[in-house]
Amino acid sequence: CIDSLSTYPLRIIVDANREEMQTSAHRTLVHAGMKSKASLGVGLGRSPYGYRIGKNRLLEIVRDEANVVGAIFDMYLWESIGVRAIAKRLNENGKLTRNQKLWTMSGVRDVLRNGTYMGTYRRFGFRISGTHPNIVTPSVFRQVQDRMRSRTPQRKHRRIIPFLLSG
Repeated sequence: CIDSLSTYPLRIIVDANREEMQTSAHRTLVHAGMKSKASLGVGLGRSPYGYRIGKNRLLEIVRDEANVVGAIFDMYLWESIGVRAIAKRLNENGKLTRNQKLWTMSGVRDVLRNGTYMGTYRRFGFRISGTHPNIVTPSVFRQVQDRMRSRTPQRKHRRIIPFLLSG
């Protein structure tokens, strides 16, 4: 009886270690499966606004949402409207997000930065073109990225002058 009590803590450690090894192996298998699917352009997780994951597990266009995405790119590129004003205009026109919420500046910015809209799938380090239909052309997408970079304010490096009595 004493012998079994003295090995009890060791048994707990061994069982916990075995369980962790099984969990780690399972995690590795799941990750490998997801990478394999990503290499084929199969949609994983939540699809971006403007798309849904179809029966064949590839991204398909949701026409109403795609029209909003196209309008966002057009307003930004051709009308030179900023992201805050685009969000305001969408909200004023009753265009809501997929979750039936108002558009925000960051939501519009995320749409403008998402390469999925030019027909490119990115996941787990894979970048595959042509796996799904594009909503905007690669040319328009690149022009928007260039404009976004040019409109980003360049912060000046402040010269820090120590307080006279510090130190």
